[in-house]
Amino acid sequence: MRGPRGYFDLFQLLIKNSRYQQKQYASPAQLIEGHFAFWSTPNHVNRNIFRLTLNELQGRPAKIIETGTSAWGTDSTRLWDSYIRNVGGSFVSIDIRKAASSRLKWQTSSRTSFQICDSVEFLAKKKYEPADLYFLDSWDLDLSDPLPSAEHGLKEFLAIKPLLIPGNLLLIDDTPSETFLVDYKNLPPNSLTFIEKYKVLPGKGAFIPQALARDFEFEILAHEYAILLRILGKKNAT
Repeated sequence: MRGPRGYFDLFQLLIKNSRYQQKQYASPAQLIEGHFAFWSTPNHVNRNIFRLTLNELQGRPAKIIETGTSAWGTDSTRLWDSYIRNVGGSFVSIDIRKAASSRLKWQTSSRTSFQICDSVEFLAKKKYEPADLYFLDSWDLDLSDPLPSAEHGLKEFLAIKPLLIPGNLLLIDDTPSETFLVDYKNLPPNSLTFIEKYKVLPGKGAFIPQALARDFEFEILAHEYAILLRILGKKNAT
């Protein structure tokens, strides 16, 4: 149960969200500016790649699926909701925990829906419309034990793989490039073992490019702390 302070904080949050939703954004750059000013920090590590992702959607209505509902940090759930609220489309956010969606209650548009369940199970059932953008962001990366995050990311990818078509975007968080992991000497021992064994850097999306390359032509649009991929087509398609 909420105490008086809890209800006051919720009231303040609802007022802040109301001010945020009243704003109209004419471009992805304006949306990013507004989002990170309201809900995150201006120098957030994912700010640029989120801007690039919205640019790729070209201001068109889009279907977006997110694994790992985010109501803190990047606050990505609000960002995707804001995009479809401004230009149209639909958005599904999936998380096995209820905390984030509970925090966002009454604060998202009618175009957004929440699924409280295991992301791999939900994606595998395919009882949803295929997306234009898949944002994979569940199971946080732990550099002291990177394998579980990488394996879970791969399972999510394999679940959506049959639905992928040219033009689809895959944005995978917590998949740092060499720029972010430039000094391997400072990584925990298990990350060094991971790199030596799998020949890739640790991350949620560590195994996805290799798995994607078996059946698809694709391009890497950006790789910073997250990685953004675009599907170009199936290999050997006739």
